[in-house]
Amino acid sequence: MENKELIEKYILAGVHQNKIITTKNPSVVNWSLSRKCIVSENGIEPLEVIDDGKGNKRLSYENNRIISMQIRTELTKDDVEEINNSNGIICTDALYGREGFRYGFIPS
Repeated sequence: MENKELIEKYILAGVHQNKIITTKNPSVVNWSLSRKCIVSENGIEPLEVIDDGKGNKRLSYENNRIISMQIRTELTKDDVEEINNSNGIICTDALYGREGFRYGFIPS
């Protein structure tokens, strides 16, 4: 399934387009809270330079979170409402022959 088709699948279920981010990763992604993007994908380095405000800088992973994408057989009205009222979802088409939706919520 192409990226556009994957997004359309969620939109047809009622999810707002601005709540959908897609990935080719099959089950987990590394999300940067500070940069608001998937890291370790498309050449984006997961290490981040952290400035302590006193002129000291260090490399850190502390702003990253692992997001697990779970398979759901359907999206209910409640699921769609939860997604549309959240920070959004990261979804993939890696369903391994199963029908449904595979996504994880973007943390705050």
